[in-house]
Amino acid sequence: MRLSAELRWFWNGEPAQEFDRWFVEAGQSWPHAKPAKTRLDDYLVDHQQSALSIKKRSSGSIVEIKGLITARHQTLRFANCTAHTELWAKWPISALDLSSGRVVAIEKQRRMRSFRANRPGVREVPPSSEEPSTQAASGCNVELTRISGPDKSSWWTLGFEAFGALEEVEDLLAATLAEMNRRKPPPPTRGQACSYALWLAKQRW
Repeated sequence: MRLSAELRWFWNGEPAQEFDRWFVEAGQSWPHAKPAKTRLDDYLVDHQQSALSIKKRSSGSIVEIKGLITARHQTLRFANCTAHTELWAKWPISALDLSSGRVVAIEKQRRMRSFRANRPGVREVPPSSEEPSTQAASGCNVELTRISGPDKSSWWTLGFEAFGALEEVEDLLAATLAEMNRRKPPPPTRGQACSYALWLAKQRW
């Protein structure tokens, strides 16, 4: 099981060029984001369910079950966007077959930045020297992802996912958010603050 504290927003269309450039490029004290990676994820469809997502990468055999534990009352801010911190748990399983259910294929092109604890804040791990995320015990990933729905609609999402022990994930999330805000992002329009599970439940694919 992997425990995480998360924030996420969704927008229609493409990210503004200025914001996209800010996220991707290096600054005076931080490296470039990781190279873009494209993949297809197959999600089980349930429009009545917004606290659980079940997906499988189209190229793999492992099914990932992700469930909401709780939403905190406190809100955090990134640029001009606010959201409640959500705690999630994730379980991989190979003995679950999604072929009997209705699934939708979501194409994702993702750019990511990865952070590790560096008391009292965080440090960014350069892509050239970063350990595989599956080997890191704790940290926070920040992703900017372009999405293409099964109807070819265009979306993009910005997500913060801090992972590790229960007593540290919220501090890691807040420290990473503070570091990204320190870099003075060009404010995007206010997006929909919601998880993938809630966003998918709202669609009518």
